[in-house]
Amino acid sequence: MDLEFSNSLKSKLKHLKYDLDRIIDDLILLFFFIGNDFLPRVYCFDIKTGNLEKLIEMFKNYLINATSYINDNGKINFNAL
Repeated sequence: MDLEFSNSLKSKLKHLKYDLDRIIDDLILLFFFIGNDFLPRVYCFDIKTGNLEKLIEMFKNYLINATSYINDNGKINFNAL
């Protein structure tokens, strides 16, 4: 995972310091919304049709200009989400 994100993000991040642990925390949170059986289905992110890769690319694009990570020490930054 570090190779995936460091190669495409480390030199492009404008406001954030590259932190793999925080990236993983954010991805777990995003995946929770997709894979949770207790939440309504998110039709635009269907795992079967390959939209998980699109979500990861969108997250990478978000991080380039972001001023904070989505998950901040266990508290969700709803403005970032």
